[in-house]
Amino acid sequence: MGPRIMGFMQKPDFKPLLALVFAASVSIRVLGRAGQDPQLLQDFADGAVAAVQLAFQPTISTESGP
Repeated sequence: MGPRIMGFMQKPDFKPLLALVFAASVSIRVLGRAGQDPQLLQDFADGAVAAVQLAFQPTISTESGP
């Protein structure tokens, strides 16, 4: 039988993820108060959201079945 594709969820490491989201939110607040370009702040927010979404996506693996 050929290889099977299996999706499985690996539990993300929450401490680094939490640190990333916290750092992004602090950066957005500080840079926003300093008058930084809103598009740059949106990019920071989008990057943090993308990192969280990526951490919760299932990993695809191929294994040979019996």
